Amino acid sequence: MPRDIPTYTICAAPGDARSHQQLGGLAGFLANAFLANKALTVGALLLLLIGLVLASNPLTWAAFGAAIIVALTEFKNWYYFGRLLCIRDRDCAIGTVISEPTAAFDGDRKLNLMLAPYAQRDCVETLLDHIATNEAMLIDNSNFNDPPFHSSAPALTIAAQRENDFNILRDYIRTLRSEDEDDGDAEANMYRQLLIGVINRLMADPAKNFYNRYYRKDATLIPTGSALWDAIPEDFDASINWQGSNAQSPRTHFNPYAQKTETLNPMFRYETSHLVPYLHCEIEGYYIKLLIDNLILAFATWLAAMIALWGVLGPLAPAAALIIALLIFLLKWLIDEITGNDGDAAEPNIDWDEPDIPGEGGTERVGDVVVAYGNWIMDTEHYQYFEIHPVRAYYIIARNSLGAEPVLVNGNMEQEEFGHENFDPSQITRERADAICQIITRTEEDEPVVGIERSGETALSYGMQTRYAGGGAQQAIVR
Repeated sequence: MPRDIPTYTICAAPGDARSHQQLGGLAGFLANAFLANKALTVGALLLLLIGLVLASNPLTWAAFGAAIIVALTEFKNWYYFGRLLCIRDRDCAIGTVISEPTAAFDGDRKLNLMLAPYAQRDCVETLLDHIATNEAMLIDNSNFNDPPFHSSAPALTIAAQRENDFNILRDYIRTLRSEDEDDGDAEANMYRQLLIGVINRLMADPAKNFYNRYYRKDATLIPTGSALWDAIPEDFDASINWQGSNAQSPRTHFNPYAQKTETLNPMFRYETSHLVPYLHCEIEGYYIKLLIDNLILAFATWLAAMIALWGVLGPLAPAAALIIALLIFLLKWLIDEITGNDGDAAEPNIDWDEPDIPGEGGTERVGDVVVAYGNWIMDTEHYQYFEIHPVRAYYIIARNSLGAEPVLVNGNMEQEEFGHENFDPSQITRERADAICQIITRTEEDEPVVGIERSGETALSYGMQTRYAGGGAQQAIVR
């Protein structure tokens, strides 16, 4: 199982963690000016460059180059050391992988988990129940005065249609979410209110809600009134009967990360393809760091070359130095390509050595049941969600047998899109989840016991013999 996965970020304490909209210094000024008005910012930079050319002074060019290096350094420090809010230094979660773990632009590899003990059927049937209870709310146009999303209620199909056709239900949820062309993370208010109610229903069973902490601010773990509690946006309104009709809250608050007043902020993500809430986890890459370091190298080269050439070329020195800097940047890029230094998080080998299991020696895949271990944080970007980021290790509990498309019959799931070889996540209990997390924490943080192999009908070795991390992980029977 993948262990000791490289990490690059350090999460920040309350008051120190900040979004790009709170980013100060030259980097914050430039980034927020560009996002606020791209054309105006680019125009201002062009005028600045024209002014530098007309001034024809090496000191002003040097100040310009030094300012760019400072801004890039500020941005890199924020991205890796100030963007993520620390909730708990180490934590773990068990869930089903719901989407292909691909690398994103920043090099991080996403590992999105539908958390145990819930299966897709539980989430979809709960969604249907909540919609049925709130039909009047969802067709009331007065609830949809929400530009740029909705000016009227989207069409809600009759119960028989949405309860017997998964595609109809999925299309409605996507329409309800809507889109903001200027902000891909933004969501319509009624969509957010609906999902908060769905999570309330899903978490109502005390025997199953042991991962409540990843779906909302949990006062049993985050003391109310503490600096950490205050640093997290309002995500729930206890005065509302969320299991009754008209389940929505009028409460608003100022969100400092988004720099605006908003309604309740769900602390979880929701996947509109499979219609399940999920915990977003990230195995870290370092593409942003690599890119910024290469840019700093290029600008430092430009600055040194410009100063060195000024006495020979005069006002032409900045242009000549730019050619040298571009060559250095391209040379570094070529070396990175040749050496495989692309900044993307690798696909860690799961070290699955059961001969009868398809996909032996491969990577994680959709439908696998896994344990993700790492830092529990809140990302100050993307409308603030709880995450495990970075993932420091993960363990496979069961491989996926590639389930079929879901079929809804009278509001009940007849099939799920995730099948499992030997394990159903609903078999995870609070006690079993805690025991698994304790085992993995000891394995990752303490010296592991090497070469111990145990088998039996347990969560970590369900009906098969397992060799975690190639035999290098501490193991125990969880009966």
